[in-house]
Amino acid sequence: MPVTSDARNTFVDAIEKVELFLTDSCNHYEKTAPTVAAHCDELYIRIQQGSPVTLREILAVCSLRDGNTWDSPNYAANRIYKLREFLGMDTTGHAGF
Repeated sequence: MPVTSDARNTFVDAIEKVELFLTDSCNHYEKTAPTVAAHCDELYIRIQQGSPVTLREILAVCSLRDGNTWDSPNYAANRIYKLREFLGMDTTGHAGF
């Protein structure tokens, strides 16, 4: 079944919103949770390059903020550590709890 231009545009819009969220996340956690900011930056780069990205990874990162409330830096760092561990990614420098 071919993808319609509307579906394609909706998908592209969603990815652009994820990229904006990743930028906000990097800025928010840059000083308080640098490992979170680094992961968000890495994810942004992989999306830009067309490298593989999982839906689980996007959803986990997007859950760092609920409305206008960000996760605490410690909780966010733990969430990213567990995500990276689950995905088999390098967790060097990440603190797990």
